[in-house]
Amino acid sequence: MKTTCRNIQTYLFTGLLLSLGTGLSSAREELDDSEITNAVDDQLVEDAATPAWSIDVSTSEGIVTLSGTVSSALAKSRADKVASTVKGVRGIDDDIENAYEGGAIVVDNDLAVRYGPEYYQP
Repeated sequence: MKTTCRNIQTYLFTGLLLSLGTGLSSAREELDDSEITNAVDDQLVEDAATPAWSIDVSTSEGIVTLSGTVSSALAKSRADKVASTVKGVRGIDDDIENAYEGGAIVVDNDLAVRYGPEYYQP
């Protein structure tokens, strides 16, 4: 009985050490700048409302810079929102230009929802 109790204590202590070790290794879950850039790029590609092909992404110290030209204010704001959801992003520097700034394409939120951001201009 004494040996069994000692074995249980050893297993419990080993399990405790392993769980503490797991907690320590998970501290490296933060992404570095290149990983953040890749993750933002991936999310922009996945999002149907953002023209990822026209948006360049760079990251410095967790601050993501978005640049390029899009066809609507909706696409611009959506790119900001998508980038801000990526783990490790500390801030967004939005240098995206709206190609149609000052001139409306179609002012219709329903069209933007149905057919994409190029049909929306506030």
